[in-house]
Amino acid sequence: MRDSSRKTIFVNTRKAEQRYKVLKFNEASQAAGYCANIFERYEKRPAEHPNYDFNNMCLIEFAMLFEPHYTKPPVINEESIDTDAYAPHEQTTRRRLITLTDNTKMTIRNTPAVVRVPNFVAASDPESYYYSLLIQYMPYRNEAELLGEFNSARDAFLANEESLKQTNAYLEIYRERDRQLENAFAQVHAFQILEHAEPMELDHEEEVSYLPMNEDQFLQAKQSMNAGQKEIFTLVTQSI
Repeated sequence: MRDSSRKTIFVNTRKAEQRYKVLKFNEASQAAGYCANIFERYEKRPAEHPNYDFNNMCLIEFAMLFEPHYTKPPVINEESIDTDAYAPHEQTTRRRLITLTDNTKMTIRNTPAVVRVPNFVAASDPESYYYSLLIQYMPYRNEAELLGEFNSARDAFLANEESLKQTNAYLEIYRERDRQLENAFAQVHAFQILEHAEPMELDHEEEVSYLPMNEDQFLQAKQSMNAGQKEIFTLVTQSI
């Protein structure tokens, strides 16, 4: 049962300077640099492989398919950057490995993991919101390349719309994730329309019917919202 269950991992998709790092200690209990993380391993993925298209593989797919390979049980704590659930017996049963460009190894997961990321709101923190999407879905070899010639993550996100949509369509084969990219593109295009819209003058005020709602009906309506509706609801309630 354990081999077939899906693991959940957290990937901190903030900008590099906003992420924390975990110190690594040697046998003398002295600091000896930092522990490797999923971003560094992703950048060191192989150039070629008979079973994987690594050049066009995005970070999310990489995190779903592979996990660090340890020759001995790692020290796992809640501060780990990309913590994986760890079961000692799996080291003896799962030996399918890939070799990174620095000759370290990663294990191929038996079942793709579920990846969780920080939750950003486009209206209140657009830079973090669109950067998180870029780093999740845009294939790259050097994180510094993500923004390219653009000054904002939103502009880079829009410029790479077609490429991102292709990545999203490919990831349908692993889909248990929400419609994150579709919602993001719908949202950013709606913002563009609003930014260029001219104010309208109304000749008369329209009467809006008032429908009372009790607490249970309100909670039920809130729970049925999709991701985009929840984001708009949060934005509106925060501005009141």
